[in-house]
Amino acid sequence: MANLLAAVKYLTEQERKCRENILFEKPTEVRDLIYRTYARLKFSFLVPLREAIESISLVKWGKNLGLFSGIEDSELSAMLYRVMEGHLKFVLKTRKINLPADVGSDKLLKENYLRGLILQEAFENLKIIA
Repeated sequence: MANLLAAVKYLTEQERKCRENILFEKPTEVRDLIYRTYARLKFSFLVPLREAIESISLVKWGKNLGLFSGIEDSELSAMLYRVMEGHLKFVLKTRKINLPADVGSDKLLKENYLRGLILQEAFENLKIIA
C-alpha cells in the first residue's frame, strides 16, 4: 500500500510540473484552449461523453490557474458523475425532459443533449477572471 501511495504522489507531482512547464512555455495556447473549452461547454447543445470529461478537466485546470471563479472543485468532481451515461439514462427514465423533436428518437442524441444541458447549467455562474 505504501508503494502505491508513493507512486500516486510521484505521478501527481510529475503532472503538476508538466502543467507548469506547458503554462510557462505556451501561456497563450493554454489560455486559448481553456477559454475555447469554456465557450464550447457554455453554448453547445450536444456534448459527447469524452468531450465532456476532457472539458471538465480543462475547466478545473483553468480554475486552478486563476482564470475562473464561480465554481468549486467539488462541483467539478461531481460533474464527472453527472455526465456519465448511466446517470443520464437514469435521469431520462425518471424525469420528464422536454427534448427537441429531432433529438427525442435517438438514444445517443438524447444523452448528448441532456449532457449539454447539465453542463450549461453547471457553468452558468462561471466567471472569467483574467
